[in-house]
Amino acid sequence: MKMMLFNVLRWAPLAVFLWFMRSGAGGVDWRMAYLTAGGLGVVVLLMDIVTRRIEPLYLGTNLWLISGAVLYLVEFWTSLGWYARLGSGSLFAWVALTSLGVCLWIVLRGRNGRKDSAIFFGASVVALGIAVACGGSVFMGGTLSFMGLLVLQQLLARGRERALQRAS
Repeated sequence: MKMMLFNVLRWAPLAVFLWFMRSGAGGVDWRMAYLTAGGLGVVVLLMDIVTRRIEPLYLGTNLWLISGAVLYLVEFWTSLGWYARLGSGSLFAWVALTSLGVCLWIVLRGRNGRKDSAIFFGASVVALGIAVACGGSVFMGGTLSFMGLLVLQQLLARGRERALQRAS
């Protein structure tokens, strides 16, 4: 039960951001969306650090929201314009950077999971390419790519769990 609640909380920042996107009948208040979701993202990031459950998709998504909030706070309009031009590609850029960081950390630490992290990094780069190529299509560029990465992350996690069970 505790783990299920934790997993639900990990998606709260993105859910809040998407709610802001969908509820803006007269236009989306992007500043409020990023500040609210980014604030929740900081809480979730701290939870991930404390529990040592670092997964690139969660981490990259929350870093995207947190960085968007910071960009609005410091009024760095050039980078916010980059976020707007890339659309969902900016999210996948953060996921790709995060998965690269996790991959390098695993390799440098000599830990198991190097193949899994390399596979996820490759998939996140493909998702970034699809998101940028699809431009303004949130469904094609964002939703399908995100769902693909989510399914891949779950499959890789199950594979690691099975390998641990066989080893013990």
